Amino acid sequence: MTASLPAGPRQSVRLLTLQDALRIGLANNREYQSQKEQVYLSALAFSLSRWQFAPRFFGLVSGDLTRDGSGEVSGSVDSDFGWNWLFASGARLSVSLASHFFQFFTGDRMEAASSVVSAAITQPLLRGFGSHIVLEPVTQAERNVVYQLRSFERFRQTFGVEVARQYYRALEARSLLTNEYLNWQGLVNNLDRARAMNEGGRLPRFEVDQVLQQELQARNRYAVAVEDFESSLDRFKITLGFPITAAIGLDESEFERLQDYAAAAVEVEIDVEDALAAALRSRLDLTTVREQVEDSERRIAVAADALRAQLDISASANLVSGARSGAQTPLKINSARGVYGVGLNLDLPFDRRAERNAYAAAIISFESEKRSASLFEDSILLTVRDSHRRFVRERHTYRIQAESVPLAQVRVESTIALREAGRAETRDILDSQRALIETKNALTSSLINLTLARLEFYRDTGLLRLENDGRLVEDPIPRRVSDGP
Repeated sequence: MTASLPAGPRQSVRLLTLQDALRIGLANNREYQSQKEQVYLSALAFSLSRWQFAPRFFGLVSGDLTRDGSGEVSGSVDSDFGWNWLFASGARLSVSLASHFFQFFTGDRMEAASSVVSAAITQPLLRGFGSHIVLEPVTQAERNVVYQLRSFERFRQTFGVEVARQYYRALEARSLLTNEYLNWQGLVNNLDRARAMNEGGRLPRFEVDQVLQQELQARNRYAVAVEDFESSLDRFKITLGFPITAAIGLDESEFERLQDYAAAAVEVEIDVEDALAAALRSRLDLTTVREQVEDSERRIAVAADALRAQLDISASANLVSGARSGAQTPLKINSARGVYGVGLNLDLPFDRRAERNAYAAAIISFESEKRSASLFEDSILLTVRDSHRRFVRERHTYRIQAESVPLAQVRVESTIALREAGRAETRDILDSQRALIETKNALTSSLINLTLARLEFYRDTGLLRLENDGRLVEDPIPRRVSDGP
């Protein structure tokens, strides 16, 4: 009997290692690109906050042409140039040059021109005074950029593990598919042999039916394995940013790297207390949460400043130029025509209900941020402990599965020998062969589970790095310094 294969996966035209997949994902993954854009947007917000404290130039020019009922035509041009400047002390400086030009184009052709140079500065002395208050938006915007960069780096860690997970699961599905195919083909050959033995009167019909039933089940399992592999590969394409119709394959040599990686993982011993201490130092998101508590504390100081009285001093100067008809010297400033002044503005804190509420809200927010930071720290410690326990368990499971495969192979050989000696039935052979396939599949699954458990453990401790060339690097976990002998 010749076995005909169900429709399997398409011919692969591009084999990918895990490093290839990670490098492609960094270039094409949609969510990764969105994360990079968030960093850029936070940098834009920071540049805008810095711009508020730089000289801000302006220039306005307008003109018109009119004709009245008597037929006289006139025109005018107005301009206003200058700049505004906010200083870190809270002082505001404004300087401008305004000019006006007017002329009749008919009749006596009268014309007029004038300019005004104005300068004014205002300095708060109580509320709104001091760089720690005035520059708070810049400080917060700068820290937001740092937070976004940490968030991006944390995303790179989780992204690297997710790509590895999908890659290895697809590789596992491919291995399961291969095992199921070989099992099916072996049963096809067994079925041909059983039918021949039945025709020769050496095997009862019911044992042939047993082999046939196993062959049908194996064929169905293979068809399911093909579907699972193709589905996992399609999902992986989406993660990498490939078109869903792209033809890609997985490099089978990754299994050799996995086995080397697992052999090293089985031997390594990691103290959970060292891992917890490393996580508290290395987790970027935890550092951000701690610094956000500091942000809340600074906002209390800003809200408290708003409760104070407003006391501003100001100074101004206006220098005017003018011209008689026909002179047209608008830029000739006459200091004798200048107007100078100083001023004082006091706003007593009689009505500060909104400010009081904002101050109380800032205090509540600070306490809430502290509790959230404490809870987040505890959740990280719990996650690391769970990851460590899972890693230890998977190491133990892998050792067991590695020892089980040779035993299952020996069982198959022994059962075949017993069958030839007439001391076992066909069902015993089928059961032992099926047990061997399941054991091989379990070993592959355990190998991948151990690999992912280790990657997730290093991710949870914050010591996993994804390099731009697609390499996943595990930084060593430093040992704690002992407090005593």
